Amino acid sequence: MRVAASPSPTIEIRQAAGSGPPKWWADLCGTGTSDEPVPHAVADILRAHGATKASTSVIPGSTDVRIALQFPAA
Repeated sequence: MRVAASPSPTIEIRQAAGSGPPKWWADLCGTGTSDEPVPHAVADILRAHGATKASTSVIPGSTDVRIALQFPAA
């Protein structure tokens, strides 16, 4: 997790490969729906706040992911 103030306030969450993608990843990407309420709720919250998502894997098939929440400058 990383918090940055510039160029705009941002919270960035990264998960490296090895343990598989987070359970909410498929829900957030629209490629699946979690059967569990918490991962589904996390995806809904991230979506509602305009989170950007990206796969940061350099190895095809790897599960590195990045989520960023940007906030307007105060």
